[in-house]
Amino acid sequence: PDLDGYLAALDAEARRQDDPALAALALEQVDFIRGLARRHTLLTRRFYVVVPADDEAAGAPLLGALRHRRAGGEGAATRARRQLSFRCVELARQFGRCGLGARRLRTAELLELHYACWCPELARSQRLRRDIADYTALVVTGARPARRSATVSGDRRV
Repeated sequence: PDLDGYLAALDAEARRQDDPALAALALEQVDFIRGLARRHTLLTRRFYVVVPADDEAAGAPLLGALRHRRAGGEGAATRARRQLSFRCVELARQFGRCGLGARRLRTAELLELHYACWCPELARSQRLRRDIADYTALVVTGARPARRSATVSGDRRV
């Protein structure tokens, strides 16, 4: 948050006041907040807005839409992506009119948010890796002994 900008605006408003008692109160508030900011770390509050796509735009099922896209057609996934982009731009514009900043989360930020929501205790002590490929890369650990079973992606292989 822009604390300096807020305090400057509050200070300017205090100096424009006709009532000396209100002006003094506003200036005391500015001094109080400045002192508080020097002594303590101020918290930033973040709020997340989930922006859905319409069922018609998202298509059903999504996996089928993604397959259609890979095949070269503009399917439901593309329509949903366009609709979400439009909605996010419009929401950011409307939030800006209220003096609030807004932006879309990137993939890594979405992963961190989901991780913090679903595993809050673990998220406090263990951070996610920055590279998403670390979670999706094939890991080879060595030769597999003969006649032993292994579990790969939940399928039991013998």
